[in-house]
Amino acid sequence: MDSFIPELEDRLVECLYREYERTTSLPRHETTVTLNMLGYYALVRIAPSTPGAIIELGFMADDADLLRNGQDRVARGVAQGILCFLGQPSPSGSVS
Repeated sequence: MDSFIPELEDRLVECLYREYERTTSLPRHETTVTLNMLGYYALVRIAPSTPGAIIELGFMADDADLLRNGQDRVARGVAQGILCFLGQPSPSGSVS
């Protein structure tokens, strides 16, 4: 799927990756993104000028403990990624 705003979407994805990894200590799994994910229904239904990303929070087999018992860290990682994208300072004081 081609994006109308590739630089903006790339920045959103990079912020989400970086902040989620920093907050949860889960590594990136970039090779698990499939062609079906790139054409995900919700991503083609939003306005072309709206950046979108699919967020995989973890894998049930390997990351079950965090997903069950660390929902606050998971939510904070996503929120920090969004704040990074919006150019807001994180609680640590850094701005992306």
